[in-house]
Amino acid sequence: MSASATGPGPPADVPAVLAALPFPIWIWDAERRMTLCNDAAFSFAGLDRETLPPGTPLRDVVRLFAYRGVYGPGDPEAQVEQQMRFDRDRHSRRLLRRATGSCHELHMGPLPDGGSYSLAVDVTRHQEAIAEAAEQARRLEAALGQLRSGLAVFDAERRLALSNPAYEELIGLPRGALHAGMPHAEVMRATARRADFINTDPDQFVADRVALDRSRPHSWFRERPNGQVLSLTSQPVPDGGFLIEIADITDARRAEDEARRRAAVLDGILASLPHGVVVFGPDGRVAMVNAAYQSILAGSEVAVGEHREDIARRRAATGEYGPGDEDELIRRNLAPLGGGGDGSRRQRTRPDGTVVDIRYAPMPDGGHVQVITDITALSRAQAEATAHAALLQSAMDNTRHSIALYGPDRRLLAANRLAGPEYGLPPLGECIGLRIEEVVARQLADGALGGGAEAEELAARTLALDRSKSTRYQRTLPNGRVVDASSDPTPDGGFVVAHTDVTEQLRAQREASARAGVQQAMLDNIRHGIALLDAQDRIVAVNRVFRQILALPDELLAPGTHYWAFVDALAARGDYGPGGEGRAAAARIKSQDRRKTIRTIRTKPDGTVLEVVSDPIPDGGWVLTYTDFTAERRIRAELERAKEAAEAANNAKSRFLAAMSHELRTPLNAVIGFSEAFAADPDPTRGAEYVRSIREAGRQLLGLIDDVLDVARAETLGFEASDAEMDVAEMAEDAVRMTRAAAEAAGVLLSVALPPFLPRALGDGERLRQVLLNLLANGVKFTPAGGSVTLSAAVEEPSGDLVLKVADTGIGIPPEDIPRVFEPFTQIDNSLSRRYGGSGIGLYLSRALAEAQGATLALESSPGRGTTAMLRFPAARLLSALPV
Repeated sequence: MSASATGPGPPADVPAVLAALPFPIWIWDAERRMTLCNDAAFSFAGLDRETLPPGTPLRDVVRLFAYRGVYGPGDPEAQVEQQMRFDRDRHSRRLLRRATGSCHELHMGPLPDGGSYSLAVDVTRHQEAIAEAAEQARRLEAALGQLRSGLAVFDAERRLALSNPAYEELIGLPRGALHAGMPHAEVMRATARRADFINTDPDQFVADRVALDRSRPHSWFRERPNGQVLSLTSQPVPDGGFLIEIADITDARRAEDEARRRAAVLDGILASLPHGVVVFGPDGRVAMVNAAYQSILAGSEVAVGEHREDIARRRAATGEYGPGDEDELIRRNLAPLGGGGDGSRRQRTRPDGTVVDIRYAPMPDGGHVQVITDITALSRAQAEATAHAALLQSAMDNTRHSIALYGPDRRLLAANRLAGPEYGLPPLGECIGLRIEEVVARQLADGALGGGAEAEELAARTLALDRSKSTRYQRTLPNGRVVDASSDPTPDGGFVVAHTDVTEQLRAQREASARAGVQQAMLDNIRHGIALLDAQDRIVAVNRVFRQILALPDELLAPGTHYWAFVDALAARGDYGPGGEGRAAAARIKSQDRRKTIRTIRTKPDGTVLEVVSDPIPDGGWVLTYTDFTAERRIRAELERAKEAAEAANNAKSRFLAAMSHELRTPLNAVIGFSEAFAADPDPTRGAEYVRSIREAGRQLLGLIDDVLDVARAETLGFEASDAEMDVAEMAEDAVRMTRAAAEAAGVLLSVALPPFLPRALGDGERLRQVLLNLLANGVKFTPAGGSVTLSAAVEEPSGDLVLKVADTGIGIPPEDIPRVFEPFTQIDNSLSRRYGGSGIGLYLSRALAEAQGATLALESSPGRGTTAMLRFPAARLLSALPV
């Protein structure tokens, strides 16, 4: 037997099982000396049995393994120190990559006697499968659960047969409180007396524990009053007793005999393995099975004593082996074990989709061990990675680029189907595994890099490239084709080289550049400014005239710039108007729909008149055209002004003749009529009345003629007004007093509302009185009987202007007609002249007289709501607002 130990040995079947396991296992005592290892452990290290006799110290074994490359490349002594630092008093698992390239999962953990165990599981095939499919290795790391549990074994009479110190500690008893032969009920009462262990009624606690059926497994959790949570399990043992395990107990169990303790410890090791283990005896029946086996094969569990042929038949009937002939499936699964080939290791996909790896190893007694590992996650990862790799390869093969992937060691890992002579390369599919230096050497040999010293220099430059950085370059093949080459690093330290044939693209670019040059020359020599924009409103091209018209920096008109950039620049410069007006105009321009033709006329601040036209083009873009219309617009404006002046003169003449024919006829008729009446009846009594009427008509006629002369003077020489100090309040009151008789005759209420103090102003008092009289007379004339006319004055804040207002409640004027009432000889409605009379020059003269004194006259009115005339003297024309 290859396994050996010092001191009393375990039952013969347990070491035999361990020795027959297909993976290496080592057992160490409390002094870290090897007490047991199996055949697989010697094969693992490539050593003879005599090299590692029982009792060899752990450090010596580790050093021997380090120098044999078990821990991979590196300083062996440093590896020894690293391995010795691992805490073997707790369960751990790590991945071990050996210098041979194989991978093992190394498990370590404590044993109840203070010793420890180490075992290695070969995971090379799984790691290699994942590395090949996913292009990087996945380490299989899973920590074994910590085995810190307290153990107590009670015999069939429920007397304590075995316990460890951790059991006493976790149930709240001082060390030494328990002894062999102590009844279970007494142990429970001792526990119940400890207030820090239970938080229920002590008597009830003892009764519940004693009444528990120990012939069945039980598990429960308890939280101690101090906050510690314990996991407790009760398992029946073959002799009729039971075993209690409390989580976190790590000290060795006390036992009455060393052999039984060793057997229990080894059973615990097998039970804690992450792999399912079942042992078949020479008779083909199950001798031992661990919980992991039953868990992995849930739904197809086995029982101790069950024959492997019965198991096979039952599993075949339930579909565990998949579809097919049942007898053939049974025969295949009962076939004799191989000698380490396919017969000793199999994989199977179960009906529930899980994948298991099954390994067989013969035992010296004629039986065998079967080890099952759930590799579902690994299998799925491998399948997904394989599918992903196939998808990537398909994508690479169907791209129009040549692609080659190199690893960190500069060796070719993969290439697509285009990576070959078409791109000046050797057939890269045949070069997998070659270093890039070898690939370039083949290019030189094939003449793909040209010939002579130039080819040698190109090869040297290619090999000298820093592959840790992205690089782009272009080269011409011997056949005249031009390719773009790129090299980009990959996260693992490798790099990807891609080649793209750009011959046709370059030819098209040259032709397009030539056409663009001709078109640009044509555009630059027409008198319109033209800009071409794409469907995303970005500039494609502009001509020289466009740049001259806009006079903006070149970067704002560069290809690719959004047209909003130069619109915002023009708005900021004031081309669209001042302040908010310009910003609003820019916003309207940017919101216009360029899918239809838009034509506008815009005048720049310097007076330049531009016609701006936007026309869509079929590809979704649009053309913007600027035409300088300044000269044409100036000529047109002059013609329009001449025409308007001629029309205005003609209209003025017509209005003058119409008004004068009516206004002159009225007083002349009175003169002629009263003269004829006096001639026919020379009665002195009535003659005086006729003379007064004739005089009044003559004065009216004279006033009308004076007004006509004033209009002529205003349109030619302008008014001459004195610039003397005048009392505005006095002028206002005089005007009201002089108009009161006419207001009373018309049935209109005339009132004045002046503040206690009004400032004096610079101006012509007579002219001011004339203006106020005209405004009051207009208000009285156009206000029906029962209405009112009010003259008010005030100094406005904050301007400080003096404003005199004449407000009436008369017929009013439409707002759009207000500018016309200031034209000479004009009334809004000809019917008004017949109804109200007048020459239509009062407001015209009033504004002219006001402006001659530095004042302004404006109207506010609406039909049916009356009219307000506002005579405004600016603050600069005022002298004082306070009494002296």
